Amino acid sequence: MAEQLNAMHKATLRTRYKEFVSAFNNISVYGNRVSEEEQPTHVVWDLVQHRRRAEGTDVVGFEYDSGVLQTRQFMLASALRIRCHLAVICDFLSRARIDVGNSSVDFDADRKDCQALFELAASSN
Repeated sequence: MAEQLNAMHKATLRTRYKEFVSAFNNISVYGNRVSEEEQPTHVVWDLVQHRRRAEGTDVVGFEYDSGVLQTRQFMLASALRIRCHLAVICDFLSRARIDVGNSSVDFDADRKDCQALFELAASSN
């Protein structure tokens, strides 16, 4: 998504989508900060596993429970990032008068991001 956004940003002489690109980047940074890997329970799990491997011990009964993760903020950031990207694409295509049905615009990355968000939402109820 970022590559498409940057290409459209450059194509419009870096003026029209400047604020969208900035917002998209800020949303992406926030999404990374609230991702599963940055959750406190995941960080503690990683630290325990690192210590266990360093000492060569096995901790019995200490299992990782992904059910305690807070994924709402990550899902909201993902949805907002997708919406920001699609707003720019729609505007760019309408201004360029490109017929999406007869063009080579590739929406596979967008589709995959949407599908990943759907699956995360379904798995976290």
